Amino acid sequence: MEKLHDSTVFTIAHRLSTIANYDRVMVMDKGRVKELDHPYKLLAKNIGDDSITNTDGLFASKILHTGAKHSEVVFQTAKNSYFRKFGKQ
Repeated sequence: MEKLHDSTVFTIAHRLSTIANYDRVMVMDKGRVKELDHPYKLLAKNIGDDSITNTDGLFASKILHTGAKHSEVVFQTAKNSYFRKFGKQ
């Protein structure tokens, strides 16, 4: 991805794990933006949470719908990505 370092990439994802380490995720419903943030921030109510706590969010509900085991993998990927980019806060 070095070639796309300073680029914006739009991905329509059917596998949510594909976008778990993206910088930002836009969640749309009926053509309208409903959520836009780093995947970890869409899944966790508070930075530092160790599980999906934003259970009312659209992105989180989609992740939770994939099952407990897969949800945990996606959450950990998103969390690791967030802390690699922004460090411990």
